[in-house]
Amino acid sequence: MSKYKLYLQYFAEGATAGGEGDSGEGTVDAAQVVYGKQESEESVNDEESKAVEDTEEKDEGPSFEELIKGKYKNDFDDRVQNIVQNRVKNIKTYEEQMQELSPALEVLAEKYGVDDPGNIKSLVEAITNDDELYEEEAEERGIDVETLKHIKHIERQNQAFTEEMAQRERDAQNAEAWQNILSQEAEVQKTYPGFSLESEMQNDDFARLVACDVPVKTAFEVIHSNEIQAVAAKVVADNTAKKIANSVKANQKRTGEGQGNSQAVIVKKDPKSLTDEDRDRIYEKVMAGEKIAF
Repeated sequence: MSKYKLYLQYFAEGATAGGEGDSGEGTVDAAQVVYGKQESEESVNDEESKAVEDTEEKDEGPSFEELIKGKYKNDFDDRVQNIVQNRVKNIKTYEEQMQELSPALEVLAEKYGVDDPGNIKSLVEAITNDDELYEEEAEERGIDVETLKHIKHIERQNQAFTEEMAQRERDAQNAEAWQNILSQEAEVQKTYPGFSLESEMQNDDFARLVACDVPVKTAFEVIHSNEIQAVAAKVVADNTAKKIANSVKANQKRTGEGQGNSQAVIVKKDPKSLTDEDRDRIYEKVMAGEKIAF
């Protein structure tokens, strides 16, 4: 039967509705075999592809706010707790330094008649007005104490003015740098909608990075690399699982459509795999009016 063409629906056009050939009611084995492309195959493939695309489009992943209030809440709380502890530690260090300095302040307060050793302003005024501190230098320079005190006062004013101008310049530079940092916040939020520059600046590591001209987005990704990688891995895993589930569902649908009497269906679509017996069955089906295409 190999002489017959495989695109056999042409034969069906010349066959009568009640042709003498077998109507296709063969053995049980024959009924379980179908040949050529199945009509539902293309539509099912399209549905599978569409399902995968829809899944990818809808799966945007959780926002940063959702992560720190959900899966990574404990990690985030630990980070905040560390920040608070560092702040408290700095305050404690300052208090310890003041306690160490307290005996010296008490001696100075007693010497200069200052009632409260903690009144630093009064202590400074009393010390700077102490003539004994200037007598030796005044004698060496050949001037009186009051003149030397006036010179020292002017020198301190000049130094304070110089330091103030330098600080203003630093402040201007810092303000410009801060504006540059602020301008990057909206851009980072396009990728990470939950990003908050104010919150991130509470993180000393993040603040140091942006202070060194590291782009805000880069600094955020460095500080939160573990969280970002975990989210990315979860999204990939979820997408993969959904694709597999959709594929299995589509395969089950194809199998269900081809089954008869709860028996498995064998689909033969490759002409090279056909036996002479298969070709005889195809011929009989086509003569009975069935269209088969490979």
